[in-house]
Amino acid sequence: MQCCSSPGPGEPSLDVAEGEDFWLLDPAEASPEGEWAAYLFEPKYGELAKFASFAELFHASRRLMEEFAEDDAADG
Repeated sequence: MQCCSSPGPGEPSLDVAEGEDFWLLDPAEASPEGEWAAYLFEPKYGELAKFASFAELFHASRRLMEEFAEDDAADG
């Protein structure tokens, strides 16, 4: 893991994924339970999606991967 620039200019965040997309955790925005806000940044599309927590981002990404796998199996 490495620190990098955040979704907001000049704010610190933590980069927790590798590959062409970035998963970012924002320590400056925490829920009452202490969960940091999470962002998915997809540079190739120029899109930034916000999630309430890392768990929410993780599960949304997993669902998407499962959908892709099902589509591949149906095509194959």
